[in-house]
Parts: sequence; C-alpha cells; structure tokens
Amino acid sequence: MHILAYHPEQLMKDPWALLEVWGGIRRWAVFLGGMLAVVVFFTHQAPAGAPYADRIAIALTGAWYSGRLGCSLAHDHPGLRSTFFWP
Repeated sequence: MHILAYHPEQLMKDPWALLEVWGGIRRWAVFLGGMLAVVVFFTHQAPAGAPYADRIAIALTGAWYSGRLGCSLAHDHPGLRSTFFWP
C-alpha cells in the first residue's frame, strides 16, 4: 500500500517491491488483511457475524490504539513545527 500510494514510480522499476514486507507503511495492509480474514471466516465457518460484531469492534479499537501508540513511541509522525503560542 505504501508503494502504491506514495511511490508508484518505484513499482515501475521493481515490481517485486510490493512483496517486501520489511519496509514502508504496513498498517493498511495489516488492516485490510485482517478484514479479509474476518470476511473469509464468516463466509465459510461461522453462521452469522452479528453476535461477533461487538468483539470485533473492541479488538479493532485495541489493535488500532496499540499501533498508534507504537508510532508515538517511535516518533514516526513528528509533524511540522507549530507557530501556536501555547508550547
């Protein structure tokens, strides 16, 4: 997803770059892969997804929180220096 969204020119040079899981932003790939797994599970294994919806929502919230916490601890998204008067 990182290459497709931010560096499409790299895809033209090296198409195998899409399979490199050791670099770039993987958050969206993990989220989409997890959602695909949920869809496959509920399509082929479980009866209806409604009884599991609350549990899935709580799990996704916790997973997103821990991912954002990791970004904060690693200073992954420093942003721009602000000119706001309050430090």
